Amino acid sequence: MKSQRKVWRTAEVSLVKGALKERKAEDQHRADAWLKAREAVLGRTYDGMDVPGIPQLLGKAYEVMAPIIAEFNRLFAAAHPAEFAKATLGVHITPGGILDPKVREQVRRDATRHLIARHRFMVANSAGYGTMTVVEASVRATDNPEVKELLGRIAIPNDTTPSLEPPGPAIGMLKRLLPHPEEWGFAGYDANGSPLLSSSDKKNAEIKSLPAPKRKPGK
Repeated sequence: MKSQRKVWRTAEVSLVKGALKERKAEDQHRADAWLKAREAVLGRTYDGMDVPGIPQLLGKAYEVMAPIIAEFNRLFAAAHPAEFAKATLGVHITPGGILDPKVREQVRRDATRHLIARHRFMVANSAGYGTMTVVEASVRATDNPEVKELLGRIAIPNDTTPSLEPPGPAIGMLKRLLPHPEEWGFAGYDANGSPLLSSSDKKNAEIKSLPAPKRKPGK
């Protein structure tokens, strides 16, 4: 039985390719922005001074400690008058928590590797989607079985390239260093997840395959 599906015109396939080019560019920008936002967090240390109430609390601590610090300085200077030997007593915040600086730096490197792996998977996923879209549109533009067979082979990744696999879970230590760790994908990807779309966006993006545009009379 002959198929009732209409063969697409070359111009119609070009419309798909043009839209796909924009989709790939947006996906790349979104993946890049995702990575940059998290790299910026990894490079920061937090002293809490942006938290409402903490600067005022430190001011109170300085007032309480002022006479104690003055007495400390007097006693220390009497025993060790040399300026270069002077110790310091004060109220201060040490950013970075309880981790040893070397451990923290190693964790940051691990986090960076994890983020880069996720970013590359996002970009590869977008490229794979692009290939399948172009092949599907191209198949609809021909009735030649030989061309369709060749397009089908193109849709299958080359055997010499590795399979597209998401990065696995990251080490648990990272969760202790970052705000909102659930946004970082430390658990890897589940079967229904998307590395580029949130759940709400994903629902809106589920557009079914559309029939070929109808030709206007006289064309």
